[in-house]
Amino acid sequence: MNHLESNSILYHLQHGFRSSRSCETQLTSFIQELCRSNDKNIQTDVIVMDFAKAFDKVPHKRQLYKLSFYGIRNNTLLLIQDFLSLRSQTVLLNGTHSDNIHVTSGVPQGTVIGPILFLIYINDFPEYLHHSTLRLFADDSIIYKEITNTNDTLQLQHDLDSAAKWEEDWLMSFHPDKCSILRITTKKTPIHHNYTLHKHILTTETSTKYLGITIQDNLKWNKHIDNITTNATRQLNFIKRNLKVASPKIKERAYQSLVRPKLEYHCCTWDPHQHTQIQQLEMVQRRAARYVTNRFHNTSSVNSMLQDLNWPTLQERRLRTRLIFLYKITHNLVAIYPQDLLFPLDSRTRHINPLGFQQIRTHKDTYKYSSYSRTVKQWNCLPQHIASADTVELFREQQCVRHKASEALANRPTLNIPETRVTTLSNGIRVATEDSGIPTCTVGLWIDAGSRYETDQNNGVAHFLEHMIFKGTEKRTRTGLELEIENMGAHLNAYTSREQTVYYAKCFAKDIGKSVDILSDIVQNSKLDENAIEAERGVILREMQEVETNIQELIFDELHMAAYQETPLARTILGPTENIMKINQRDLKDYINTHYKGSRIVLAAAGGVDHDELVNLAEKHLGGIDKGEPVQLEPCRYTGSQTSLRDDFMPFAHVALAVETPGWIDEDNIALMLANTMLGSWDRSVLGGEFLGSKLTSEVAKQNLAQSFMSFNTTYTDTGLWGCYFVSEEDNTDKMIETVQENWMMLCNDISEFSLERGKNLLKTNLKLQLDGSTPICEDIGRQMLCYGRRIPMYEMEARIDMITTTSLRDACYRNIYDKCPVVVGIGDKRTVFCGSDRYMLDILLETQLYRRGLSPTVQRMFPTVYMYTCRNHKTHFTSQYDVTGAKNKGKHDVIRKKCAKACNVQIKVGIHFKVCQVKPVLYLHTIALGKECTGRDHKKRIEKIIIYSDNSDCVIYSNSALHPPVITVQIC
Repeated sequence: MNHLESNSILYHLQHGFRSSRSCETQLTSFIQELCRSNDKNIQTDVIVMDFAKAFDKVPHKRQLYKLSFYGIRNNTLLLIQDFLSLRSQTVLLNGTHSDNIHVTSGVPQGTVIGPILFLIYINDFPEYLHHSTLRLFADDSIIYKEITNTNDTLQLQHDLDSAAKWEEDWLMSFHPDKCSILRITTKKTPIHHNYTLHKHILTTETSTKYLGITIQDNLKWNKHIDNITTNATRQLNFIKRNLKVASPKIKERAYQSLVRPKLEYHCCTWDPHQHTQIQQLEMVQRRAARYVTNRFHNTSSVNSMLQDLNWPTLQERRLRTRLIFLYKITHNLVAIYPQDLLFPLDSRTRHINPLGFQQIRTHKDTYKYSSYSRTVKQWNCLPQHIASADTVELFREQQCVRHKASEALANRPTLNIPETRVTTLSNGIRVATEDSGIPTCTVGLWIDAGSRYETDQNNGVAHFLEHMIFKGTEKRTRTGLELEIENMGAHLNAYTSREQTVYYAKCFAKDIGKSVDILSDIVQNSKLDENAIEAERGVILREMQEVETNIQELIFDELHMAAYQETPLARTILGPTENIMKINQRDLKDYINTHYKGSRIVLAAAGGVDHDELVNLAEKHLGGIDKGEPVQLEPCRYTGSQTSLRDDFMPFAHVALAVETPGWIDEDNIALMLANTMLGSWDRSVLGGEFLGSKLTSEVAKQNLAQSFMSFNTTYTDTGLWGCYFVSEEDNTDKMIETVQENWMMLCNDISEFSLERGKNLLKTNLKLQLDGSTPICEDIGRQMLCYGRRIPMYEMEARIDMITTTSLRDACYRNIYDKCPVVVGIGDKRTVFCGSDRYMLDILLETQLYRRGLSPTVQRMFPTVYMYTCRNHKTHFTSQYDVTGAKNKGKHDVIRKKCAKACNVQIKVGIHFKVCQVKPVLYLHTIALGKECTGRDHKKRIEKIIIYSDNSDCVIYSNSALHPPVITVQIC
């Protein structure tokens, strides 16, 4: 056999008695081929052949000739010749023997070599057929061909005649009465032809059995399911009659050995998606569960019986079998080549399973809901560490496979949500739609570009461009654009985030063509007039002033600055004032030319949208956009730190604390969403806080620790921030932080089943409520296409939530929250922000020695920022940075970049960041004597040393750049 396989002698579509081949591989590839042709509305005529006495008719001499022809010679051939020769047969009846007859044909059945000899003998059968495809499983053979006209039927008839010629040449024979025709088509008027074999017209059937599977001409499985449920029920009744008094263990073993295999034979080929057929199969197992447990009363719960027996549903078992089979395909463990049937996901897409495949495009339900197509979709749901398991055994043993099985019961949605259809244009633009049939729709461009893709020099350009994009194009003036939108009754809008830029329109479904035209025009042909740029500059500066008064936006910007220091995610979306003042037309055009590429754009639409129409519109209006090259994101290093922004006019402290979490496609992403939901949010204006389900809410309300709090989970491509934002009074800040962190630790150690189920229900409800209207749905489609590379259906998301257990949630929280260095940001006066801590000492020092010397006496407001870095078993080092933002001095030297204080012989990042409303042109740092004690509250600390990093040698600190302020390092011991 090694000789035959290594030299590729055996016919490649012969799946019998060969390694890596089986009935399952034959049926799967055959049915997939039929579905693909039927989806193209192409008829396929299948001729099911039947050998008469196949193994018994092989002539020995011709068998030896073929062995020699295929290179089996010398001693091996002589050995086989001896094995076949001098054989005789007789019949024994009631002790009487018939005469011995010498046997000159037939390969001995029941021997190891017998099947191999038969494969060799019929191996040249395919060479006689020139127009059709032949599939073989030992002697089970089918000949089929796609039929588009009468000429195709004549070619198939010619091959059928050639098959008759082959049997005549090699002394084999087919049984015409047992051969039949199966015409696979859904056409109302199929192409008919009377195929003949030995002048005998073959019978046309509506269904036929091949390798134990009943195949219908419409590719449905109701007859097959009827057959196997009937046989399984008959077998179950036989067991009931003969094992009435057997123990439950024996009954269970009998069911699993004699009944269940009949319900699962080659289920990878025919696994149904219709609820009635699924229930038809499940009913057999449910009756078996009653029999095994001996609980036949009508009030007895069959579900509890199945749980007691630890029997998964047959549907879950079929899904698990299909996933294992696809694992074998993807890892080349079976003779189905994935490149012939599957296409890998685009490497530029973000996806939970990088080993996934593109979803098979279909037009008909028979292909769309075929077992193979659904398996591909469910395979893509598997986390990478499961899909890339080293062995089949390891893959099979993964608990997640079983949980994913319940997850991927994606056969029918729990909500009446239309399917999201996706088409990729030649230039890489992805068109994704969800057609709900309503008279309005939302359509927009989601672009994989935001402030993270900017530089320090052009930070703010993406947001600036968002403002400028509606100021007119080459063929539409600003006024004309506004009137056109207004006359349509439409709304045009845009927004920018750290990783995405979005332009979208809400309009009537009939006006979607106009909306796509407008969106493509403003993205590709905006004039970006210099006068308009100058006018918009003032608008953006006023917007920045408004943001400074929005404490929540301010604190989340500061949170990113503290968590991702000197990395792209630390940049604000609006950018610094200095950049806004100098952004020009060239900067805007350069940004468009660099980032607005086809491979980074998704055209998403929801509502009354025809997918094919939108694809045509995209090709017409967006087809000229360059595809572009894949973009490698600059990694954003997370730095645990603490920041204090001081404002003596604020009555409350606003504090946010967070830890770093993984990006969108990480396997822990859903679990962290659930953990965030379990912590919840609360506001004092809401009654009954102490009686709410969240333990954190109850503690905060009972102890009056905060005015409000909000748990958040901000996720990016490769990182994220998971934490809590709260508003508290005076001395409650430290206690509130302690309470929050205690509840975080509880997620890592002790989670009750009740709180888990409550959190799951809340999360699923929140996800559904977010999809209220075409605009939120469109936003969900666009965001998920950029983040995951596909739209995750609601039923799949619910299943992924349901698969989370207390153990898996605890493990995910332990990996990402437990003992992780947090980032903490607070805004308030010096009594409310981190009161009682050593940072207060540093505030006093800097206030007396620097702050009052740098400000005008009439200005008494400052926003100091303190970053704290702690090394275990070592002293805490405070590093301070004095920012002269707003200074209009003309110093000759820019201060060198920020330095690091040393701890544990490791350099750690800097420090205190002051934002001063007004400063004098030159700041003088007066000498502070070493050893001087600084008293604050109940603490006494001694200044050990002060280090000034500057490129000038004296103690006068100059800076003519707000981007590079002087750095002062203060070490307190």
